[in-house]
Amino acid sequence: MTQQEINKSLSRRGLAQIDEGTFALIEEHAAPDFHMVAGNQPAMDLEAFKGFCTMFAAAFPKFRHDLEDLIAEGDKVVRVGTFRGTHKGEFMGVPASGKSVEMKFASIDTYRDGKLVSINVNADFMGLMQQIGAIPAPAHA
Repeated sequence: MTQQEINKSLSRRGLAQIDEGTFALIEEHAAPDFHMVAGNQPAMDLEAFKGFCTMFAAAFPKFRHDLEDLIAEGDKVVRVGTFRGTHKGEFMGVPASGKSVEMKFASIDTYRDGKLVSINVNADFMGLMQQIGAIPAPAHA
């Protein structure tokens, strides 16, 4: 198995564990300087990243990430997919709406010497906030 195949497997399995509410694989393979960046937010270390995921789990219990593409090139793995869940808990000050949500995402995982150095996530957080009623959706022409 090539290092790219190993990295793809780690990225796939790590995301599946997040869906299950565990972080064992990520903790085991995280580099000491691991960080995650989501949109224009400040970088998060491993503990902040786990808190971020836990916040999502509290607001969207039993959420899941459905992968549509998983591509490895060099030391990077690109994941493209859709986050799905139901808004059953407070999220960023917004009380539970009971609404089902879908949010497209793309992330780039960077590895160094078999260790996960970073996760850079781009996701439609604005669309998510519109779906739960936190901000109005744009009017359609």
